[in-house]
Amino acid sequence: MDENTRGFIESAMDKMIKEEIVGDVGWVPEEIPISSLAELALGYTIGMLRAGAWAVVQLASPRGLSEAREEQEEKVIRAMIKRRLPEIMKKINKELNR
Repeated sequence: MDENTRGFIESAMDKMIKEEIVGDVGWVPEEIPISSLAELALGYTIGMLRAGAWAVVQLASPRGLSEAREEQEEKVIRAMIKRRLPEIMKKINKELNR
């Protein structure tokens, strides 16, 4: 992943994590039983971060990506999200305990 794309994704992730997380999924337990609102919020956040990052990667590669390049980009995106997991969980727990 080139430096500009990575920087753009990192900046977008920073902004996404600062937004309300639990509020976006807080209605789900009213509709279906879930075992943990915190885990739902974590899964939601990971999905949003991954989808956003993939959209940027695809827009930055208008000719498409080879299978090998897709795997490489996936590893980079996963590492970016993995590094942020403690920060995400801290934010979710803070929102749940307000």
